[in-house]
Amino acid sequence: MKKALFVLPAAEAAQTHMVQAATRQITEAKRKLRFARSVKTIKLLNMFSSMAATCGGDLTAYVGAQYVNGYWKNGNWINGYDKPAVQARIRIRDLDSFKDDRLVGLLAMIEASGLEGLSRDYTHSEEPNRDYAYETDDFTLIVDARVKSDSASCRRVKTGETTRMVVDEEWKIECD
Repeated sequence: MKKALFVLPAAEAAQTHMVQAATRQITEAKRKLRFARSVKTIKLLNMFSSMAATCGGDLTAYVGAQYVNGYWKNGNWINGYDKPAVQARIRIRDLDSFKDDRLVGLLAMIEASGLEGLSRDYTHSEEPNRDYAYETDDFTLIVDARVKSDSASCRRVKTGETTRMVVDEEWKIECD
């Protein structure tokens, strides 16, 4: 690669910034790769995989991050950082209801390990679904449960309606 005879200081600073940013991204990617290949991650994925197999669900996972907050120590501020963590999702489809034995058994298995979860309903589609979220320092596990759209015991029901008025402002630039 040929070097330029003269590089403007602003161009050199921009290039230095680009190289530093790319180097940070490479370092982060290598850290995530080590984490993905670690024994701890493999153990978690094996555990989640066996859970998914017991209920006939599908497992997907990726390396995410959980943010560790910064803190004060001896009068000095210690910056926060991202800690790699397994983000896993078990999807169970075609349930007769949220009381289906496959789902109830899976949730009982998870909660028997001492984890407490939160649930959230999604009513935006014809197919009712509910997510159950479990989080620790090492992983986040989401159980995505979907009931059949033609289920006799579980369906989406309209409970009311709200009216909203949206005003979009229009602007332009005027110069003297």
